[in-house]
Amino acid sequence: MTTIRYKILRLLGYKTHEELNAELDIKPKPYEVPRDYYRKAWILDKANISIWMKYPKIGQIYKSKEDYQVRYLTLWRAPYTGGGDAIFPKGEKIRIGLFWIKEENQIGDKKPILNACAPLDYERLQSVIIPEDILHNPKYGGYYLSISTRDLNTKFKLCNEDEI
Repeated sequence: MTTIRYKILRLLGYKTHEELNAELDIKPKPYEVPRDYYRKAWILDKANISIWMKYPKIGQIYKSKEDYQVRYLTLWRAPYTGGGDAIFPKGEKIRIGLFWIKEENQIGDKKPILNACAPLDYERLQSVIIPEDILHNPKYGGYYLSISTRDLNTKFKLCNEDEI
């Protein structure tokens, strides 16, 4: 389900991140993507969050309602980052925020489009989410997940304290 504002922006020619990335694959890649290249895609993402959706808060726990295609990002003991897609299993839980974010005021956007989070069962799910060649790399330093606010509201369930 999309919002009316989202549909209007699409009619005006706004493109998604996926569409813009596909264009970069087709065109010769510039050394540096212009700073505002993805600006309209972010506006489009923001427009697709309905007014009834709740924005997550640091420390909240969510449980997946279904197997979910998740974006993971890897941390390295080097000036590099990586990532990919994996299946986050149904019934598993995630915590909003990461170990280095302790308070709500440490994040810039109170209404985020994307949320950094980590599975509650971090160690066990690491072998499910992260490819083996990355896991055994001596410079590999960990991972976290990126989940949209829209998906948290539709494909996850906010847990009560007694469900944790």
